[in-house]
Amino acid sequence: MGSGKLVFGSELLGKGRVSGVDVTAGCLIGVIAALVIALGIYSLHVISKYNVFHTNFGLLVRSRIVAEMVANSVHLVFSAPVTLLQPTDVPIGFNIAVYTVSYSAVMSACLTQFFIAVNRSVAVCLPLKYNRIFTKRFCWILIRVTWIYGLASGSIFLVIPCNMKGYSPRLYDYAPASCPPQIAASFPQVGMASLRFCFLVCVLTMAFDAATLGRITHLKLTVNTRVVDRDRKLNIRFFFQCMIQNITMVSSIAFVFVVASSNFFSDAIRHIINFDALFFAHFCNGNEGEECISDCVVFIDDLFSTDSNILSKNGKELSGNFSFVSATFHEHAHSRILRITDGKLGQEFVINQNHTKVKKGVEKNKKYLARLMVCLEWTTDEVVEVDKDLFKRILGCVGELTVAATFLTSEFPQESQILKMFRWKV
Repeated sequence: MGSGKLVFGSELLGKGRVSGVDVTAGCLIGVIAALVIALGIYSLHVISKYNVFHTNFGLLVRSRIVAEMVANSVHLVFSAPVTLLQPTDVPIGFNIAVYTVSYSAVMSACLTQFFIAVNRSVAVCLPLKYNRIFTKRFCWILIRVTWIYGLASGSIFLVIPCNMKGYSPRLYDYAPASCPPQIAASFPQVGMASLRFCFLVCVLTMAFDAATLGRITHLKLTVNTRVVDRDRKLNIRFFFQCMIQNITMVSSIAFVFVVASSNFFSDAIRHIINFDALFFAHFCNGNEGEECISDCVVFIDDLFSTDSNILSKNGKELSGNFSFVSATFHEHAHSRILRITDGKLGQEFVINQNHTKVKKGVEKNKKYLARLMVCLEWTTDEVVEVDKDLFKRILGCVGELTVAATFLTSEFPQESQILKMFRWKV
């Protein structure tokens, strides 16, 4: 290398000596990667602990968390040690393979975050169609698509000549392996194109988040509720905690794009920013995701505990144009339950913080729910004669529960019908 002869992958080798800056950079990479992995493990633990997150939506969240953990595991077991040790004998092929794994996981997480945003948007904006769209089978297909896309994105650097990359302990960043200029000029550089595509995906993700937020705001303004401001603020807070994941990702990628396209920054600063920007985004994802999950559980729990004495133990009868409905809100030893019964047909909806089910046969329930949906469509704009004060208090509970259920779990088959049941004008 000292003779000036071009050696393949020489940029990916260490300096052979360790400086104070190398130690600082290596420790920072290792500590941040370990924190991101720890937050990911904790998030997976929280998701597995609560049945309310054992949903198709939860499958997508798990896939994204795993992808980010894979990417940061590479930093913990490879990038940090080689930065600290600056070895000169790490096989170039192994270094490139490690980069391919990390890059594939990052691209998979990027696309998964987009599908999560679409999932939330459909659940809130189109609740009646959600369960027909985001089935378990469809969500597994989406997960496979994200990982196939990730592997394809990482492999393309190996397929197109002069695009191989690996981690450079000298630069503290990923760097392309050496390639003669006359050959490199004949092939496109896919790195910037891939970055632009990921930025586009993140922008689309934020667009869906904006639509979801608009729908939630519309529900808040149009549904007449008597919910305390604390619950209202908590609901908006948990949404922004989820949405900030996309904001940090877009900001990081945009910053990398600007820095990479500008000559204002020095090469050293450019490399540090390029490598650490996604670190920051993944850390925010893990931290905000953990807080979001915890707040969601607290939010649903507060809904039930705050309004547990709204209805009498025997329930109140509400009259509709299609049947008679009674609602009873009470507590059991292990769960708080809202029970809604159709007096004419004997159907019973049972909602608690863990699951929703309809007693009796599945096929009969499907027919009943189809009929119920049609009736509700016909009577949505009609006035229902009920005790208005009681009705509004029920509406406050169910309306808030609906936002939480569709937006967080999105798995209650009858929840959207119940929402319409309690959205008649009073």
